[in-house]
Amino acid sequence: MNLTDAQHLQPQSHAVTQPRMDAAWLDAHWMPGCYGDVAECPIIEELKLIGKMSPNSIILVDDARYFLAPPPCPHRASDWPTIDEVLEALNASSNETRYNVVSDDVIFSVPGALKDKTLGYFQN
Repeated sequence: MNLTDAQHLQPQSHAVTQPRMDAAWLDAHWMPGCYGDVAECPIIEELKLIGKMSPNSIILVDDARYFLAPPPCPHRASDWPTIDEVLEALNASSNETRYNVVSDDVIFSVPGALKDKTLGYFQN
């Protein structure tokens, strides 16, 4: 397991074996003094990096409420993408159709091949 700040992820050159990332947990919380000094929510850039590294990853995004509605003050709402923009970035990260669900403040995005298993999980 590799835990890191997603802003430090760098896709490897094509001459080197690409790293696999089977699952990614992205936490959208912004904290003063961290990445948020430039932009409070780098989720779109993070999803682009994950898509380059492993386009068929299972991706979980915490704090879905901040994408479903503008985040409360003191957040800068202009730094936060809408749910539509996040879903578009998730779908663009893969060559295949993804299945996306929002549940309990988390966006679950799985490759289309896992749709039936994901449906079963949420229905049971």
